[in-house]
Amino acid sequence: MKLELKLTNDWLEATWYTEVDGVKTQVHCESFSGHPEHIAMLRSKLAEYGTETTVEDETMIAECITN
Repeated sequence: MKLELKLTNDWLEATWYTEVDGVKTQVHCESFSGHPEHIAMLRSKLAEYGTETTVEDETMIAECITN
């Protein structure tokens, strides 16, 4: 499973999807604020779906936390 993370209006929009032959199929989508409990929930979902963050994702998470 893959992760697409976007920072929109101080919220992180996380979309987990599978991709076969260039076709993305959304599995789960959830929004998280920069509140520590939300970030913990995001990290829990990452573990649940077996996905890892990139350096860019971690930068977005840090930016969301500071806003």
